Amino acid sequence: SERLPEAIHRACDRWFVEAVGPLVAAGKLGCVLLQLPPDLDATRGNARKVEALRERFPGLPLALEFRHASWLADDRRARVLDLLRGCRMSLVAVDTPGGAISALPPVCVVTEPSLTVVRFHGRNRGMWSARVDTAAERFDHLYSEDELAEWVPPIRKLSGEAGQVHALMNNCTYNAAQLNGYGLGALLGEQLRD
Repeated sequence: SERLPEAIHRACDRWFVEAVGPLVAAGKLGCVLLQLPPDLDATRGNARKVEALRERFPGLPLALEFRHASWLADDRRARVLDLLRGCRMSLVAVDTPGGAISALPPVCVVTEPSLTVVRFHGRNRGMWSARVDTAAERFDHLYSEDELAEWVPPIRKLSGEAGQVHALMNNCTYNAAQLNGYGLGALLGEQLRD
């Protein structure tokens, strides 16, 4: 929260960087996924907040997921992608149901050559913007084979441009994420790590 004193923010950031230090040293940290709040729109002030993330988490591989459509609007997209490149942050491409301001279109662009991330939130259109008790209700969706197959060409394209592509399933109800992870891997012809 922005209401906390700056000294507390700095201490929390420092503790976080120290806590993941052993993962970095062992080569086991893929990235730190940062998800902006859905009400944080694309303004110059908020772009400075994005730039500050690099300063707050020095040396860590960062992947940034926008949740307000203004960040990737046609008239602003090139500047935002350049911002991420300058900050050495990976853009997170998202699969969402669409239609809500926090449901962005999938933009599959590599902004950090070492890693790119695709995040699957499910396509539960009816629950996406609803007030729900748990995240499991919002992300209750089992992707069909056809829905996953839509992502095979973009993921293959990304894999030709980035050192690694991480596909993260956030459809966290029952075992949907696991089933869809294995399904996507099978479509890509990849062996997945547990």
